[in-house]
Amino acid sequence: MNTKKTSLYQLHQESNAKFVEFAGYQMPIQYSEGIVEEHKFTRNHSGIFDVSHMGQLFIYGGEDLIKDLEKIFPLDLKNLKLNHSKYSFLMDKDAGIHDDLNPQRRGSACCHSTARPLSRLGHIQMLLHDIHLLIVVYQSTELNTTEVQPSWPYQVVSNDIEFGKNHMSLRDCIMGRPAYDIPGYPTAARCA
Repeated sequence: MNTKKTSLYQLHQESNAKFVEFAGYQMPIQYSEGIVEEHKFTRNHSGIFDVSHMGQLFIYGGEDLIKDLEKIFPLDLKNLKLNHSKYSFLMDKDAGIHDDLNPQRRGSACCHSTARPLSRLGHIQMLLHDIHLLIVVYQSTELNTTEVQPSWPYQVVSNDIEFGKNHMSLRDCIMGRPAYDIPGYPTAARCA
């Protein structure tokens, strides 16, 4: 099987990343400083994680969309603010846990990221087979999707980011609010 590379692959390579295959992509798992130093740096400052391998599922439905999705996500979606996400689960047909997820309210849709979007699509369709839904799967090797973990105040993320001699602009990004309810900290940026 040919493994794909995210649009940030070269950046990882120039930063001496060690790669493994994950979900059909070459993904970095650690850098030359070692995983312990990376962990310390992320906890004391911040870490930016490449999740560009993940596809996006956009789920559209009728006026009962949120109520329908609450049947398979044990989460109070109706009170989730626009462009906010919350850590939850996708249930299986016996009300057990099939997988974890971070659904996000996006206008008239619900969106979430997954490494296996077609598998997730099939599972949701199986659970809600009697409900008319439009589910759009979006996956692109052109889109940079990153997750930022603590401790960056929200206003700092409005600037560009320098990675040594590399540069990523955050001007054309969609920012999501935290899935883990860390006040003031963004979780994900989808950059064109």
